[in-house]
Amino acid sequence: MFLLQLQYFRELAYEQHVSRTAEKLHISQPALSMTIKKLEDDIGIQLFDRVGRSIKLNQYGEIYLDYVEKVFSDLNNGLCEVQKAANSKSKELRMGLLSPYVWQDLIDAFSCNNPDISISQISIESSEAAKYLTLGEIDFYIGALDHFSDMISYTSLYEDKMVLMVNPKNHLANKNCINLVDAKNEKFIMLPYNSSLQKFNNFLFNLSGFVPIVALECDYSLREAMVTNNYGVSLTTKRSSLIAPNPDIVALDIDYPDIKRSIYIAWKSGRIMYTSMQDFYNFALDYYSSYNNVEYFSQNL
Repeated sequence: MFLLQLQYFRELAYEQHVSRTAEKLHISQPALSMTIKKLEDDIGIQLFDRVGRSIKLNQYGEIYLDYVEKVFSDLNNGLCEVQKAANSKSKELRMGLLSPYVWQDLIDAFSCNNPDISISQISIESSEAAKYLTLGEIDFYIGALDHFSDMISYTSLYEDKMVLMVNPKNHLANKNCINLVDAKNEKFIMLPYNSSLQKFNNFLFNLSGFVPIVALECDYSLREAMVTNNYGVSLTTKRSSLIAPNPDIVALDIDYPDIKRSIYIAWKSGRIMYTSMQDFYNFALDYYSSYNNVEYFSQNL
């Protein structure tokens, strides 16, 4: 009954005319008036000002209408999601990826097995993941998560070790692995300070007990070029270094701090996955099920 009251209130709020609203709803005027009166009694606030035979939404009604609209909007969105879930012919996926090239092999492998499913991709930072997911602009986000929210659900795909990228001429290049503090006197090529990976790298610097010497702050592609030209060193993930190996860069395993970077697949909490989403989710978990160590990456990429 309460939802019916909201429907009647919403229509009357727009029409602000009892007889026209009653006619539109196919009910009698007394029935409409009684329903609105019952709603106002239930919430304890008069929502309309009545002067003679005219009726007008007052300031309290205007506030209430905004929330009523949200209720019907959410219900409509829910209906759309259920219809998508019930429609096995839904063949589109929208992906948000922290670093698209790092997981392109996953996307390509899924597309090869499911050529009828179209996948679109956008690059987004982890700080934007919840917004994009809750607004329905993407179906899944893949990457690290700096913040965890009740608005999104997530599953861990794998954990990745960190490496230090150095030029082959660097005095550290002949080592197989290092303690990060061994590089405290090196000049570091940094990513933008607010990027997800740079925040993680700063955490590693803090654990190592030193403040890095910053040579340059730049994007991912320029960072690699700077290391190639021996302008400095930089931190990245093991998987990133193996995806597209550069002969002019040596990737040194970091023994300490031995902190791995967790990679997740995330989606909007409470969302019912339609068939294509469920297929991709299962495929991604299976795809990385054997990727429990970085050595597997080097053998299979």
